[in-house]
Amino acid sequence: MLWLLFAVVTAEIFVTYTRTPPRELYYVSGSGVHLELHQALLFLGFPTGLVAIAVAGVVADRIPNRVVVTELGAVAFVTNGADEAEADVRAVSALSLAGVACAFALTIAAAQYGGE
Repeated sequence: MLWLLFAVVTAEIFVTYTRTPPRELYYVSGSGVHLELHQALLFLGFPTGLVAIAVAGVVADRIPNRVVVTELGAVAFVTNGADEAEADVRAVSALSLAGVACAFALTIAAAQYGGE
């Protein structure tokens, strides 16, 4: 259910940046699909990356093969993901996105194992 919430918010961000002229937005440059994807990826990296840390900790105990992804999610802290003046997707942001993807995969695996 948590992942559905993040998917809905990501879609809302994409639609907002699609429908609103760039001159009316806060700290953006450019326009078009690149801008919408850029802002959606920023949201998925931070703050979703921070939530992925907690989710990974909860579901890692419920699957037989434990995988540690907190380091990937914690990159959101190191990369200063909350700096609104320089809100750009950087190469290091891929680590935070990978942490989110791993936490999502762990959630699916834990659901399949049924908490055994």
